Amino acid sequence: MSDQKSCREADCPVRSQALEEAKFCPKCGRGLQAQAPGAEDPLIGEVIAQRYRILRLIGRGGMGVVYKVEHIVMGKIMAMKLLHAHVNSRQNAVKRFRQEIKIVSRLSHVNTISVFDCGVTGDGSLFIVMEYLRGTDLERLLEHHQYIGCIRAARIARQVCASLAEAHEIGIIHRDIKPANIILLRDRGAEDFVKVLDFGIAKLLEPGQNMVTEVGLIVGTPYYMSPEQAMGRMDLGPAVDIYSLGVVLYEMAAGRLPFLGENTADYIHAHLNLEPPRPSVTSLFQDIDPDLDDLIMQALQKDERQRFPSIDAMQTALDHYIHGALSRGRHDIAAVSGVLQYSHVPSLSAIEPYASPPTDYRQKLREQELAETNAPTEIQRLPSPSSQEVVLDAPRSETPVPVEKLVAAEAKPLPATASLDLPVPLVSEPPEEQLATRADWDRVEKQWQRSYWMKTWGAFLLLSVVAAGWGGWAIWERLHRINLPKAAYYDSEQENNNTIEQSTPIRVGHWVEGELGQRLGPSSSDRDWYSFEIPQKGAFVSIRLQPPTFLDVELGLYRLRVRKEQKTRYKEPEELISINNTRRGGEERLRGYHLDAGRYYVLVRELVVLGEPPQEYKGRYRLKVGLEKPAGDDEEHEPNDQFAQAKLVPKGKTSKGYHDRVGDADFWAFLTPASKERRYVVRFFGVPKVNAEFALLDDRGQPITFWKRSKRIRRKGIKERATRTDLFFSGKGKIYLRVYAKEGHSLDIPYALRLVQR
Repeated sequence: MSDQKSCREADCPVRSQALEEAKFCPKCGRGLQAQAPGAEDPLIGEVIAQRYRILRLIGRGGMGVVYKVEHIVMGKIMAMKLLHAHVNSRQNAVKRFRQEIKIVSRLSHVNTISVFDCGVTGDGSLFIVMEYLRGTDLERLLEHHQYIGCIRAARIARQVCASLAEAHEIGIIHRDIKPANIILLRDRGAEDFVKVLDFGIAKLLEPGQNMVTEVGLIVGTPYYMSPEQAMGRMDLGPAVDIYSLGVVLYEMAAGRLPFLGENTADYIHAHLNLEPPRPSVTSLFQDIDPDLDDLIMQALQKDERQRFPSIDAMQTALDHYIHGALSRGRHDIAAVSGVLQYSHVPSLSAIEPYASPPTDYRQKLREQELAETNAPTEIQRLPSPSSQEVVLDAPRSETPVPVEKLVAAEAKPLPATASLDLPVPLVSEPPEEQLATRADWDRVEKQWQRSYWMKTWGAFLLLSVVAAGWGGWAIWERLHRINLPKAAYYDSEQENNNTIEQSTPIRVGHWVEGELGQRLGPSSSDRDWYSFEIPQKGAFVSIRLQPPTFLDVELGLYRLRVRKEQKTRYKEPEELISINNTRRGGEERLRGYHLDAGRYYVLVRELVVLGEPPQEYKGRYRLKVGLEKPAGDDEEHEPNDQFAQAKLVPKGKTSKGYHDRVGDADFWAFLTPASKERRYVVRFFGVPKVNAEFALLDDRGQPITFWKRSKRIRRKGIKERATRTDLFFSGKGKIYLRVYAKEGHSLDIPYALRLVQR
């Protein structure tokens, strides 16, 4: 082991001599051809998909390579992941890569890497284009600083929770959380701004989804693998990410993994059968707070039901710990560079299930991941930096870096002092403003696509427009010649109704049929606009949309707003509310929305997934705009999402409302005597499968401190158990309550609340 390790060092004289004189290292026998300098990649300088020029290699691994590319139109820097040809030939690997593109493109959280584009090269290789990150991954940071301060580690972990929360909400499980997939940036005013990478091996949990992952195939990293993942189970849920993040948090705080072993079987056995020691016992660098200690141990429970119920709950626990630690005046101590010498700690033999001195498990991880590939197994490393210097914006080596899941980041830190013995040249990096952002992509890519299609199909489109214009003029002329009367309302969609000015007028209370036909662009579905009239004030409108089986549609309610600039008046649609509560084939509903007299508009369109073209002519849908009876004094009515729209709860009565959609916020108001502050309780009867959050405000909008107590109850007329929450507070005057539907929705079962004086 010592011979091999010395051969991996960049300044090893044996390795340097072998590079010049032999194909194999004379000390350990490791192949060195892949590390030979001067070998130029044949793709450097090539243009992929007519707009991405390859500049240089970032990393190489078992699944593919990552290149630094430049968008030739916008001149901005991006990263491109290209699948290896020998892996691309295997059908299952191609399917998994296509699944990765589909899944990652649906994620948009700020702590998740942004994916811009995907496609196939001329030789059939798949590629994915993503944002180019300047930073360092957590694995390399831990290599140079054996541990991370408790508060800093908790702040990193809570950002990972935020990224995973969005993925879990739409049914995506990461399944490979590890330090190498966590990039730390200096961005948005924070030194440790996290980006989570590689959702590629996640499995999309949708009804009818084909299981691309092979049955019995264990996907993940053994050091961070949950017990159920190590067993090869297919029904994996969010709990596997909670466990893996718990291992990462353990490693950051304690400076070591919860288990040590010599091979993969040792780690799988430990995760399945052995209880990990508490990080406060194994940590040799810092004292770990009991709150953080208990938090980590809860995440590492063998039984997934005993872990945090959700990744949001783990993020909340981390927030509470950070707030409590800072309020107690705790500060992180500076980390020390270097690797812990376990031979000086004899007490570990009484704690560890494997008492042998640990090896460089991160190096072993890289070798193990490439054991079944033809990719190089050497890593050319720079000298370790000093304890206080980790340069995040440093250029990375041109040498291939073997990691199974390649990331779009150049994350290798520079040494503390530059010298002529550096194994890689110092390449000047582009300034930060040259890196591509989502706004750059949306602006330039649309222009490029229009220009490309006009050049390619300009003549054909011109002839088509002329033919369509001639045919339209002939039809218009014929209709006017026979004096066909124009109907005021229609029972079916009237094309062309792609804009709000061309909307199809419909009658309130009648069903209308339509179809999403020819898409408007490569990534834009057909849009159908309808308009209806509200003749009297105080009308409560309900809308129902029954889509075809294979479409995921979005329903929007709009009104026309007139905007005036200088002497010019502009008419533009103003969104009142949009609904997308169900997935493909599910009915969308809007209930009890209060509208004043006037004309309003309904928009029906497909919810398009990035990387997939919009669908066309998949069947007809049915739309109905109806009227409901006015809400009573004790009933909620929309809109009530703002502070000024709060519904007043009658004194001594119980009011009810509905969680219309995920993220719905309802404001309620209570009148209490303003002469003296008293104690009150707001009793809230929840709805099954809906997770609600609360906030109490005074008449100036300032938060009121409260504490809550929850228990499971059985509500009358509801089969499933629900949660009753009591909010205890003191106040006087007008009190406001904000009810926020964090998870779930219900249009049929109302929640209830009332104010009780203690």
